[in-house]
Amino acid sequence: MDLLLGIGQSIMICEGLHIKKDEYFSKNSVQQKRILIVDNSTEITGAYNSILTFSNALKEEVSFHFAISSKKHFDELNSKGFTPHLVDFLEIQKSWKVMFYLPVLLWNSYKILKIVRKHHIDLIHVNDLYNLTGVILKIFKFQIPVVYHVRLLPNSYIRKIFKLLSKLVMRYSDKVICVSKTVFKALPESSKKIIIHDAVLVTRNQLQSNKDNTFSFLFPANFIRGKGQNYALKAFYEEFKKSEKVKLLFAGGNMGLEANRLYKAELQKFVKENNRSHQIEFLDFVSNMPEMYCKSDVSLVFSDSESFSMVTLESMVHGTPVIATKCGGPEEIITHNYNSILVNKADIEQMRFQMRNLYENKDVLNELGGRSKLITEQFKIENTIGKLSQLYSSIC
Repeated sequence: MDLLLGIGQSIMICEGLHIKKDEYFSKNSVQQKRILIVDNSTEITGAYNSILTFSNALKEEVSFHFAISSKKHFDELNSKGFTPHLVDFLEIQKSWKVMFYLPVLLWNSYKILKIVRKHHIDLIHVNDLYNLTGVILKIFKFQIPVVYHVRLLPNSYIRKIFKLLSKLVMRYSDKVICVSKTVFKALPESSKKIIIHDAVLVTRNQLQSNKDNTFSFLFPANFIRGKGQNYALKAFYEEFKKSEKVKLLFAGGNMGLEANRLYKAELQKFVKENNRSHQIEFLDFVSNMPEMYCKSDVSLVFSDSESFSMVTLESMVHGTPVIATKCGGPEEIITHNYNSILVNKADIEQMRFQMRNLYENKDVLNELGGRSKLITEQFKIENTIGKLSQLYSSIC
């Protein structure tokens, strides 16, 4: 009953809000802009890391608030000097909980509205397509700028509703940030779209190689079906089962989801049944990924769909070349056979060939690694935050 009353109250309040932003917020050219980042993620993801990197770089000129659902993120954001707010977002998923999606969405939109009013927020930045709280506020005529950051493709896990979500976001948002050209092309035509690539901040000491005598393939990704760990496992097993000095390392978490836990368990079962535990290791979430990249010889990204692929960029700027599938984002980062390697999606034979090729040809491996570092210039964080700062200034 309290939930229903809250939803009703939120609708009545929103319907009555026809005031303009300039009437609601006091103008102060000296005061920092106040921006609310809305992020669903409950675990560490590329999207969360990316928006956190941007916010850290801009916090001298912007006062960032975060609406998040993870207590872990809450504590981290607090420690970094941001202002976090806990909101129990409900993700769209195959579960009985989906029946509560609409009422929870309305209730959370009301919570976002309260945060905006209490802290005099100037702009809402929603960190992916599937969180519709920004759309709801605009539908109910609350006149605050809303920016959406789109990090998914039509063939991602929300493929069945991607078209609907993208239409809603394109209609009601003020600007839509596309994380890549691939995303830009996938969304409906609109002057609201702008491409701002993700970027990584790299320091000199992070770029020092620390490889040992074992040749290691690193697969840096959370355990989610579609990320391609199964392809890597099959390709590695078939190609290197007689090469004892070659290792495959999986680094990633299950994001607290049962489906992901079961997926990881399937992979581990295969390794155990085929007596490959000495060659193939499963690591949990790794906090110091730069160190992992520097210790590894090649990174593998065998996803079915990637809107950008932060791990591809991160690996390359640390001098570790990547073998990646042609799944969207990696094709904008990698120049095939120049700084890394591209293969077709789900093509085990191509994966095997390229893994063997880099293992046996150290000169080719070193050339790719040396050139991969040059990608840093193309994806300098200064360029990215400059575009984001200009975007914020243009609409609030």
